[in-house]
Amino acid sequence: MTMELSTAFDGIDLEWFVMDEVGHAALFCSNGNGFVPRHVAEASDAIASIAALIPTPHWGSDLIWADYGAAGLYVYDWTWTDQA
Repeated sequence: MTMELSTAFDGIDLEWFVMDEVGHAALFCSNGNGFVPRHVAEASDAIASIAALIPTPHWGSDLIWADYGAAGLYVYDWTWTDQA
């Protein structure tokens, strides 16, 4: 099975949530140029509504990841590495 990816959010930092088979919740971040699954792009408004419910006193700084961790989420922030 191939995952369809969206380019609709190129240049926009998009976050989304996932849950594994045992119930661990995580937040993924595209870092503005990472891969975004098409179904995530299509649900971006609903995802933003959920994200707004999470206390993030450090919004806009690198400490935001600690805020998400304090809310019980595992966090993955995608970063492009240019390995030549």
